[in-house]
Amino acid sequence: MNSIVNEFGIIIKCISNCDILILISETGSGKTCYLPYLLITKNFFNKILISETKRISAISASNYVNKLAESTNMSGYKVRFENNINNQTKIHYMTDGTIVNEILSKNFQLEFDCIIIDEFHERTLNTDLLISLIRQIIISKKKIKIIFLSATLNSNVISNYFKKDIIKLKIPGRKFRIEIFYSKEPQSNYILAIISLISEIHFTKSVNENILVFLPGLYEIYRVKNTLNEIFYRFSEKIYILILHSLLPIKNQIKIISQDLSQKRKIVLSTNLSETSITIKGIYYVIDSGLSKQKITNFKCGFEFLKTLPISKSEAKQRSGRSGRDYNGICYRIYTYFSYKNLKSFSKPEIQKTNLSNFILKILKLGEFFFKKLDLISYPAKKILIRSIEILYIMNAISKRIKITLFGYIMIQFPLDIKLSKIIIETFKSNNIRLKDKILSCISFLALGYYPFEYSNLLSRKNKSTSYIKDDFSFLYNLYNLFSDEILIQQNHLDFFNFVKRIKSQLNEITNRNIEKFRFNVKKDFKIINYNKDLVFYICSGTFLNLARFNRENYKYIEILSELIVEIHPSSLVNTNYTKFCTYYELWISKKNYIKFCSSIDIKWVLYHGRKLFS
Repeated sequence: MNSIVNEFGIIIKCISNCDILILISETGSGKTCYLPYLLITKNFFNKILISETKRISAISASNYVNKLAESTNMSGYKVRFENNINNQTKIHYMTDGTIVNEILSKNFQLEFDCIIIDEFHERTLNTDLLISLIRQIIISKKKIKIIFLSATLNSNVISNYFKKDIIKLKIPGRKFRIEIFYSKEPQSNYILAIISLISEIHFTKSVNENILVFLPGLYEIYRVKNTLNEIFYRFSEKIYILILHSLLPIKNQIKIISQDLSQKRKIVLSTNLSETSITIKGIYYVIDSGLSKQKITNFKCGFEFLKTLPISKSEAKQRSGRSGRDYNGICYRIYTYFSYKNLKSFSKPEIQKTNLSNFILKILKLGEFFFKKLDLISYPAKKILIRSIEILYIMNAISKRIKITLFGYIMIQFPLDIKLSKIIIETFKSNNIRLKDKILSCISFLALGYYPFEYSNLLSRKNKSTSYIKDDFSFLYNLYNLFSDEILIQQNHLDFFNFVKRIKSQLNEITNRNIEKFRFNVKKDFKIINYNKDLVFYICSGTFLNLARFNRENYKYIEILSELIVEIHPSSLVNTNYTKFCTYYELWISKKNYIKFCSSIDIKWVLYHGRKLFS
C-alpha cells in the first residue's frame, strides 16, 4: 500500500475544510495516479482535471489509472496533437499549455469540480499562466477545489499569491531507503566519471539492478552510449542501453518506461525528462551529473539559446527519487557535497528567463484590459518583457498600441512557436499549393520536436543526393516524401512518422479553417515575384531575426545580434564554405557554439521580412 492510500482519510478531511490544498509528498507516494483515482471511485468529485508539465507524464499517468480501474474510459489524456478523451472520461490528464488553451477557448467555463496541479515546482510559463487563470475562476466564485502536488514545493509562494485559507499537508512517501553518495573531489571530466562508475557497477553488482543516468543533453547521451557500446561489446547479451529524451517519439518514450527486461541490465541514459511524474521499472542506481540544458533569453539581444547549467536542490531530490520505488536504492551524485550545498533551493521560474512572445500573445487574445490587469505569481524582468513585445510587433502579431492583429489571432491558433506560425501564414499568402505542402511537411517534424538527420543515408540509397540541398528544411521535406513509402517505414521501424503525418493533417486543418483570412493584400513587388517558388524565402520570414554571417578569416560564423562566434552544427546539410549569410532556428551554447536548422539566404530577404525593424 502506498502513502496516498494509507493517508486518504486525512487528505479528504483537508479537502473538505478548504478550497486550496497543498499536498507535499515524496516521489513514489502515488500522488499523481492514486489520488485522482480514489477521489473519483469514492465519489468525492464528478470530474477531475490534472495538469502535467510533460506529455509523457500525462500519457503514462492516464494509462496507469486505467490499469487500476480495469477500464479504458476512467482516465484520458489530451496533449499537443493527441487526444483520447471522450464523454465518459472522468479523469482528464492534460499538459499545462493544453489546459490554458482550453480555459481561454471556453471563456473560463470549466466542467470540472477539482483541478490538480502536479509538479508545480517546475514553474513553466504555462503553469504560471494557468495559476493566474485559476485565480480568476476562484474570484468569480465558481465552486472548485484546487490541489497542488509536489515532492519539493515552495508552499509560501502559493500562500502569498492566493491570500486565502490554505491547508498544507505533508505526508510520508517512501517505504524504501535511498543512500546518496557524493564525489570526493570536483570532476574535471564528468562524462568519464559516469562511464567509469557504470562499468564498475556492471562488473561488480547484480545484473538485475538497473541504472538510470541523468545527463544534460543529446550530445552527452550519445557520447556515453557510444563509449559504453565499445566497452560492453563482448557482454551485449547481458546489457541493454536505452536513451530517453523529449525529442524521441512519445510511443518510444512510453516503451522505454514500461519495458521489463529479465536477465539483462537496463541502462537508461536520460535528460531531465525522467525527473518527475514517471517511473522506470527496476531502477536501483541513479547517477546524477548535476547538470541540465536550459533555454535562456539574452536580455540585451533578445535571442534564445540552450546552455548547460547546474540544477537546483529540488531537482537533485527529484532525480534521486527515481530509485527506491520497489526496493532500496542508491544515488551517485557526480559532484561534491560542497557543490550541492551551493545549489539554489529551487530553479528560477521560466517566466524570468525565457522569451515571452507566445505567452504575451495568449494573454492579449483575452483583451487589452486583461493584459494590463493580469496578476501573475511571478513577474518577468522588464527588459525581457519589452524585448518580447518588440518581437511580436516586428512579426506583425501586434500593433503599435499593443493590440493583437489578425495576423496574431491566426498565429495563436497554431500550437507552435510564433516563428513557425509566421512561416506558415506567409506561405499561405503566396497561394502556391506545392510550397504550402513543403512548408507543412517541414514544420510537422519541428512541431514533434524530432529531428531525424540520422536518416540522410536513406535518401542516398534512393538515389536522391543531398549534396544540392542548401537548407535543412529542404532535407526535411525530401525525407517526408521518402517516408511516405509504407514498406520503408516498416523496414526501418519508423513508427514515429505516422505521428508526423497526423501533425501535418492537424496543421492543414487549422490553415483550412483560416483560409479566407489568409487573403491578405500582398504588394506585387519584385521581391515577392522573384522568390515566390523559393522555400527558403518563406522560412526566412520566421527566422530572419536569427541571422549569422560567414567570417572568411576563421571559417566560422558571427551571430549578428550578439556577435557570438558560432559554427553550423555537424548534423546540418548547409554548405559552410559558400554561405555568406544564413538564418537558423536554434542556438546551442556550450564549449562550442552551434546553430541548428540553417538556411542559406539572400540578405535582401531579411530586409524585406524585417522591414519594420530596418525601416
